[in-house]
Amino acid sequence: MIIQRCVTANLFALALAGLLLAACFPYTSVPMVALSGYDLSQKRDKWREYAATGDVYAMYELGESYSGHAMEGGIDGAEAFKWYCEAARHGYGKSQMLVGEVYQGTKTLPGVDIAPDFAKAHMWYSLAKRRAMHEAYEHLAVLEPQMEAKDIHTAEKLITNYRKVPCGVEEKHAKPAEGTGAESEKSTRKAARKKD
Repeated sequence: MIIQRCVTANLFALALAGLLLAACFPYTSVPMVALSGYDLSQKRDKWREYAATGDVYAMYELGESYSGHAMEGGIDGAEAFKWYCEAARHGYGKSQMLVGEVYQGTKTLPGVDIAPDFAKAHMWYSLAKRRAMHEAYEHLAVLEPQMEAKDIHTAEKLITNYRKVPCGVEEKHAKPAEGTGAESEKSTRKAARKKD
C-alpha cells in the first residue's frame, strides 16, 4: 500500500514537472534535438520545416546558420537577419536582443548595411526585457540617453504592433559576403527546385 502511494506520488510529480517545462519552453519542438546526423543543407531544410510550424528556435537556428555562428556553410547576412527577425516577431528573447543590437549599430551581419534606428532598437530591447533578457536593461540604459523623447515615444507606440514592424533588410542593402559560398548554395537550391 505504501509503495503504491509512493509510485503514484512520483508519477504525479513527473507529470507536473513535464507540464511546467512545457509551459516554460513553449517555443521549441522536441525534434530539433535530433538533427546531429544531417549535413548543413539538410539541417536548413529541417529548420525551415519546423519554422513553418512556428518553432522560434528553428527560426533562430536558421539565422545562426546563415550568419556563420552555428556552423560552416554559406553565409548570407540578409537571410540571417530575416530569420532572426522572424524569431523576434514570434517572441524569442535572444532574437529580440540581436535585432535590437543590429538597429542600435552595435552588431553587424555580413553583407547587411542597416542604418541605426534607435526607436526600433529600443522597441526590440523593451520586448526582450519582457522576456527576462537581463542584457536588455543594460542596452536600454546606454541607449535611452542618446535618444530624444519623441523617439522613445515612437518606440513605445511600435511595441503595440511589433509583429508587423518591418525589419529593414531590402535587396539594395543586403548583399552576400564575398567569398562565403552563399552564391553557390543559392544556385544549388535553385537547380534542385528546377529538377523537382
